[in-house]
Amino acid sequence: MEWLITCQKVQAFSALSGDDNALHHDATFAQQLGFEQPIAHGMLLMALAEGAWQQRYEVYPTTMRCQFVYPVPIPSVITVRLTKKEIHAYNAEQLVLHVVFEEE
Repeated sequence: MEWLITCQKVQAFSALSGDDNALHHDATFAQQLGFEQPIAHGMLLMALAEGAWQQRYEVYPTTMRCQFVYPVPIPSVITVRLTKKEIHAYNAEQLVLHVVFEEE
């Protein structure tokens, strides 16, 4: 499975969440903070992870433990490996997100 992290997807998430932090849309601001370009919201990645898990297993998790390992630049193609218990998400073979799910 792949997730396409695009400017449009990040803008839509910003509008929906109310999180309009310049780190997610302003290249100059992102560079001032040490990033090469704007990065995706961590909560966007969590939402994608939970949605993928729910669609695959048709249950809702009671607990999600997330580890944001590396920032995701915009745009990116994220490769996702999904099991019943966890998700590993990679950007060019680099782990960017690890989520562990628990259900009742």
